[in-house]
Amino acid sequence: MKESTKKKEHSMEIFISYSWNDSEIADTIENDLNSVGIKLIRDKNDTKFKDSFKDFMKKAGDSDYALMLISDSFLKSINCMNEVLEVLKNKDYEDKILPIILNRNNILKSKSIADYINYWENEHLIKDKELCGKKLSIRGILTDELEIIYKIQNSLSDFFKLLKDRKSSTLEELNDSNYKEILEYIGYGEKDLLIDLLDIRKNQDEEDQDLLIESFINENRKYFLGYYVKGEILYKREKYKKAIKYFSDVIELDRNFFHGYYYRGIAFIKLGLYEKGINDFSKSIEIYPEYAKAYFNRGSAYGRLGKNEKSLEDYTKAIEINPEYAKAYYNRGIVYWGLDKYEKSIEDYTKAIKIKPELDGVYCNRGASYSELGNNQKAIEDYTKAIEINPDDSASYNNRGIAYVELGEYENGLEDFSKAIALNPEYAVAYCNRGEAYEKFGKHEKAESDFKIAKKLSYEPPG
Repeated sequence: MKESTKKKEHSMEIFISYSWNDSEIADTIENDLNSVGIKLIRDKNDTKFKDSFKDFMKKAGDSDYALMLISDSFLKSINCMNEVLEVLKNKDYEDKILPIILNRNNILKSKSIADYINYWENEHLIKDKELCGKKLSIRGILTDELEIIYKIQNSLSDFFKLLKDRKSSTLEELNDSNYKEILEYIGYGEKDLLIDLLDIRKNQDEEDQDLLIESFINENRKYFLGYYVKGEILYKREKYKKAIKYFSDVIELDRNFFHGYYYRGIAFIKLGLYEKGINDFSKSIEIYPEYAKAYFNRGSAYGRLGKNEKSLEDYTKAIEINPEYAKAYYNRGIVYWGLDKYEKSIEDYTKAIKIKPELDGVYCNRGASYSELGNNQKAIEDYTKAIEINPDDSASYNNRGIAYVELGEYENGLEDFSKAIALNPEYAVAYCNRGEAYEKFGKHEKAESDFKIAKKLSYEPPG
């Protein structure tokens, strides 16, 4: 490998358009390309109708290239296909498009193409029927949608021809080649080096990975991304101090590489150095003002320092940039809960659930907010859902037990407290709560035994 001093390609921006059903795939591609310094601009195809087209054209127009994740849900989305229409109209944009077919065998079959044509014909008929008898204001919206659907119908054949004629890749092919097809297409100057780094990054043998990355750095001492991948490897192994050194090397080589500041900031947070983390997130945001993850993590650091208003501001900004950021809604809900704003916390937890129903802790926390408002039945429903998602969630058993006791259902409460203790024998609060429930039954000896265990575990009941 030749030593490289080139480092400016990381300023290249690639826009990615996808259906929200494929957001996890988009996350994977983003993480992989970010790891070698390529910035992806994310599209939000579940935004309000007519907004996404304007956003797409602005972002895609400002970007160097545009990735399209072609899937069944993409081809059935009016917003995604609206973007396709604009691509087909403008040859300049067409040259920028890099299609990734998520299921080539199904999507590009003649029968499948006919099925999509039939799908949009049916959508046209449905919207046509909805139009009848509607108020004038609603008719205007439906007419706009109907016009888009009509254009989609007339353009589908051209779009499928483009997909068949263009060299497109599947996600599996891209993973196997370390995104070689994309890197070649965009003419990335350090293509071979990036492919080597992606290969090293995927290596599961730690000893082999260490030898490869050290060899790479020795042969390319001025190439900042080698140090970045080394820092990332160390971070994943929880060697945060060593990771910080390599991320600092990255910053020394290129002070405009926002990922270097971002990941050094996360490493600082892991060491409890919140102010340093905040400084790095702020620098990352200064370079890339639309970096939702940097706002999210800075908000989390502010929260650890008790700066709740600043924390709220950052979570709100992260949501403004990415309206589908489930964890940002979740964390903002936690801050609202700590400020006794339970209605607002419920609103945020509910939004997080809508976006990502399996998000860890969200049902338990919404249940706690309902409990604070005295709505124990709703709380029980949420704790039950949390337990369905994670049967080993001792906190949800304990909290549901409290809600049952509040409703006078002491036997159910005792059962839940016992289950929480079985899952976590060191759960002092659960012993205390079970002791109080035993007292309600007049079982004073059992209550006293639980109180003693709670005290032994260094828990004193409030008041």
